Amino acid sequence: MTEPDRVVHAMVELTDLVAEDFDLLEVLYVLSARAAELSGSTAAGVLALDEQHDEFSLAAATSRDVRCLELFEAQGAYGPSRAAYHARSTVIASDLSDSYDEWPEFVEKAVEARCRSLLVAPIQRRGVSVGTLTVLREVPGSFGADVEAIVDGLARIAAIALLTERTARSAQERRSSLARVLEGREVVEQAQREVATQLGVPLAQAFDRLRRYAREHDTLLQEAADRVVSGRVEAGALPHL
Repeated sequence: MTEPDRVVHAMVELTDLVAEDFDLLEVLYVLSARAAELSGSTAAGVLALDEQHDEFSLAAATSRDVRCLELFEAQGAYGPSRAAYHARSTVIASDLSDSYDEWPEFVEKAVEARCRSLLVAPIQRRGVSVGTLTVLREVPGSFGADVEAIVDGLARIAAIALLTERTARSAQERRSSLARVLEGREVVEQAQREVATQLGVPLAQAFDRLRRYAREHDTLLQEAADRVVSGRVEAGALPHL
C-alpha cells in the first residue's frame, strides 16, 4: 500500500468509527496509533481538557513506557501542548534542545524519555479547543508539511469525536465521561500488557485482539479490557487476527 493509500485508509477507518453511539476510547486509541504510523513517529498521544480544572489529562497513547507517558502529561502542564492549545495553532520543535529556554522542565523530561523532537496539533473545531494531539520522535529533524497536514487532519477527527461527546452531555456528565475515558485508558493498558505477555505478541497486536473481541461481542473496548483483567475472559479466548 502506497503512503497516500495508507493516509486515505486511515481517514476512512476513523471517519467510520466516529458514528452514532461510537466508542470514544476506541476512537482515540486508534487515532493515536494511526498518528504515530503515518507520521513516522516513535509515539503519539491525545490530551483532553478538563474544563472545570483547566487541566489536561492523557486520554490515549501508543507508548507504555512510563517516562514517555509522564512526558505526555508534563507537556499539558508546562510544555508545548498548553502552548498549542492557547495559541490554537500547531507547535513544532524539530530539536527540543533548542527549546530549553521556553520549556526547561519539559525539555529535561524529554531528554530522560529519549524524545528529541515533537509536533503538537490543537484538537479544535469552529473555534472550540478541547485538547491536543502529539507525535514524538527519538531523533531531531523536520517533520515536513505532509506530516503536519496528516496530524492536523487526525486532530480534526479527534475534535469531532470529543465535541460530539461533549455536546451530548451536561457539564456534570462531561466530567464523568472524561473520568471514564481516563479510567478506561488504565484498564486497556493493563489488559494489553497481560494479553501481550500471555500470548507472546506485540502490544499493538494485543490491542487489535481486544478491539476485535469488543466488536464481535458488541461491547465497549473498556468492558472488553475489564473482562480480561478480571479473568472473566482468558487471553487465549480473544479472536485471532
